Amino acid sequence: MNDRFLKNKLNCIESKLCATTGSNLEKLQTQANDLVKTFTYLDEGDPVNRRVASIKYTSASLGMTITETFTYAGSAGDYYITQINLS
Repeated sequence: MNDRFLKNKLNCIESKLCATTGSNLEKLQTQANDLVKTFTYLDEGDPVNRRVASIKYTSASLGMTITETFTYAGSAGDYYITQINLS
């Protein structure tokens, strides 16, 4: 390997680690080495109608928390997602 090859590799790695583009959720999913996902459910005790209400993504090292909330339509036994909100 030559110096130019190593410099190009280091630049590539640095650009990925220091990128300021992308959503906070993307940053959590790609850069957090301590990512915790916490799920909450609707109708948790009902195996037919149980569905994810929200997913909370947390990283202490990045100091970030994002919640993904799901909105459903339909009726019992036949729900479908109509909207996903990030906050």
